[in-house]
Amino acid sequence: MDVSLILSSLWPLWLVVVLIVIVPVAMHVVSVILYERSEYFQTTGYSYSSVRRDTGRYGEYLVWKRLEDLPVPRRFLFNVYVPTADGNTSEIDVLLICAAGLVVMESKNYSGWIFGSETDRHWTVTLPSGRGSQKTRFYNPIRQNQGHVKHLIGYLGDAVPVYSVIVFSERCTLKKVSSGVVPVVKRGNLRAVLDQMLLGSAPLTQAEVQSLYERLLPLTRVTDKQRQAHVQRISELQGDLLR
Repeated sequence: MDVSLILSSLWPLWLVVVLIVIVPVAMHVVSVILYERSEYFQTTGYSYSSVRRDTGRYGEYLVWKRLEDLPVPRRFLFNVYVPTADGNTSEIDVLLICAAGLVVMESKNYSGWIFGSETDRHWTVTLPSGRGSQKTRFYNPIRQNQGHVKHLIGYLGDAVPVYSVIVFSERCTLKKVSSGVVPVVKRGNLRAVLDQMLLGSAPLTQAEVQSLYERLLPLTRVTDKQRQAHVQRISELQGDLLR
């Protein structure tokens, strides 16, 4: 039996096995390792699999990826539950604490065409559906983030500058979107927009950035019960706002 002949006849099968099984597994392992070294994981503790299954969390992680090389001093917080005057909470998706102040980011990890303006109560995302299209309304993210900013200032005071930014996925198209002073951007343009927006801002020291981080960090440590109560209240509120 010619072993070399048999092996040579089987090599395409081995190539298929490598391409279909081994390469994806290796890429997954590398992705997990890189993720667990990230500031997002170190701050949130969310597992890689849970983030990939959750569209919102994955969008937040991709926002961090766009900004991970920002110069220090800077810190990030995610899913910050800021107390409100009525005893509830207001959740900030991504909070950047940097020399220029606090940047409150509302992350929308959507696909499709986005329509909306600063003055609209609702915005619309349109997706192709068969021969037509499917339209879904969502609450104006500029207004939504204004609430986050308001409650954050109410919690901290107004001594530190606070900025609002709305960040959409690269998978969407900002078809007809207009805003005033609040930037509405896709993730690919986020770094350039922040660099321009924060240019010349009065700097905070590294100690001040760290102090703000330590003051706000406990607001990310909510229980599952508190998180579920917040989600339920927001779901009911969003339903009222979309009527």
